[in-house]
Amino acid sequence: MIRNDAVSIQPAFAFDMNKLLMAGRALLSLVFFAGFLQPLRAVPVDARLAADGKSLLSVTVSEKASESVRESAKTLADYLGRISHAEFKVETGDGRAGIAVGTAKDFPEIKLETELNAPEPAHREQYILRSHAKGVYVIGATDLAVKHAVWDLLNRLGYRHFFTGA
Repeated sequence: MIRNDAVSIQPAFAFDMNKLLMAGRALLSLVFFAGFLQPLRAVPVDARLAADGKSLLSVTVSEKASESVRESAKTLADYLGRISHAEFKVETGDGRAGIAVGTAKDFPEIKLETELNAPEPAHREQYILRSHAKGVYVIGATDLAVKHAVWDLLNRLGYRHFFTGA
């Protein structure tokens, strides 16, 4: 005779549906909350460099800037002048106002050294082009990165260098 008793078979692993639903809700809440954090990131600010043939910002270098950085700043001022038909002066400052050109170490007040960590060879050419309420940061991890940043900014502004020496 076969007995037909209620037998419950337990799987090798058991799901607790309540825990699974709670984890799903937590994940959904996290994704939803992260969507609200998006606007907390840096929002681009329009930075007007020149208007009506007059420069609105000066190019700023640090007192302790290297000769290479100073040359990059002069190059930027020269080409901005050519583009806008305005005279851009190169001045010394702390980088909080104007077009700050230099390395992160040149402008400790700006606090970009953590973003531009140059010890590794792959990071030596990192730079930041960032507008802010009082100007633009053209900051590199090294002097070479500053040179690249200057030419990238000029390229983004529409300047093209088709022939070397021209």
